[in-house]
Amino acid sequence: MGNSIKRGLEDAKKQGNVVSGEGFNGGKGHMDVAVVLGKDPDCPVPGYPDDFKSTMLFCNWCSLDPGAICGTHPHLTAEEYYYVISGAGKMTITNADGSKDEYIVNPNEACLMHAGNQHQFETISDVPCVFLAICAGVPNLNCWSDSKFEGAACEAAAGNN
Repeated sequence: MGNSIKRGLEDAKKQGNVVSGEGFNGGKGHMDVAVVLGKDPDCPVPGYPDDFKSTMLFCNWCSLDPGAICGTHPHLTAEEYYYVISGAGKMTITNADGSKDEYIVNPNEACLMHAGNQHQFETISDVPCVFLAICAGVPNLNCWSDSKFEGAACEAAAGNN
């Protein structure tokens, strides 16, 4: 077998890489997050820190209950996109200049937020919004060396990634 990886939601559950709770990032309502690939520095689970050989950080499976909000949080040195599998959500992005963009994200649609901005996500359907959150570091921000997050400023930002 080569260096490729196949892992799913059930694997993450078996290996203790699921967080379930209320009010993620200061939001409201219930959310389940499973770290399927990589390591999410905001999730208090071990994850799989050696999965990627690039600036990819993680691929999380998420389920956000109807009316629930994953609160506003910054991504200083990483880009993140959400790909909606079922349900629907509203992504509100606050750009570095203070302007805001809002997007309704339906099944089989993705929404990308660039580094240096912050966002929140809210379920607007009457069923949970199930989505993938996929995040990668941005190499030209001088936080990446040999595919590892480095430097005091970058490490401080990791908690806000």
